[in-house]
Amino acid sequence: MKTQIFNGSRIWCATSEALQEMAHNHDMAINANITMADFFTAREPMAISEDGIAQINISGGLLDSPPAIHEKTGGTAYKTVIAEIDEAKLAGAKGIFFNVSSGGGSVTGLKETSNAIMAAGLPTMAHCDGVACSAAYYLASSADDLASSPSALVGNIGTIMSWQSNSGLATEVITNDGADLKSTFKGELSDTQREFLQNQANAIGEDFKDHVLNTRDAIDSEVFRAGWYSGEQAVELGLVDGIATKREAMAIFRGELNL
Repeated sequence: MKTQIFNGSRIWCATSEALQEMAHNHDMAINANITMADFFTAREPMAISEDGIAQINISGGLLDSPPAIHEKTGGTAYKTVIAEIDEAKLAGAKGIFFNVSSGGGSVTGLKETSNAIMAAGLPTMAHCDGVACSAAYYLASSADDLASSPSALVGNIGTIMSWQSNSGLATEVITNDGADLKSTFKGELSDTQREFLQNQANAIGEDFKDHVLNTRDAIDSEVFRAGWYSGEQAVELGLVDGIATKREAMAIFRGELNL
């Protein structure tokens, strides 16, 4: 037997047993005080230490103007990073340390955030912990100095677009020229669509490449194939200045600021 109940603006259609199970699980969650924090680690806002170093977190998926829940579930809004840089400067911070742990995000808002980092007017350092790829590496390489944890994955320099067929059975992925390691997905596109998307990917990819060439003096051209690397390999390719734990990187940064 199925039971239909009205709850607010929702009509439920389920067996009485299923309704009882849902009610039981709901009560269990309430009694256990389960919250969103039990499922997600929220992005932490900017904080300034007693010695004047502002820490800004670049974590999760990077988007320009996402809804508030995005940062509650660990992501980062580009506009938040820009606002926190301004906030740090107004508060009299002596330097800004960026904690980077992200696989990347959207192109929209990326360059504006990079410009804000480079124009901060304060010493800046980025530390890559876990992963700092694609758009996240773009931002990390905008800092004066850049280090990574020994096992962190960094790089993936390139841009990517995907195209889904009407049938939903085929997906084609476009990457900028030369970034042959960016993706291995396959699918189908018309020649006209392919040319348009390819030109878009190339233009943005070239901007990304130029940015890295301008901010990383010893970069190896191998990285522009859009691979990602960790440890000493990342150092050898010029992606990072050195290998350090977050504690060690903070100590280095403090030493440069003569704190």
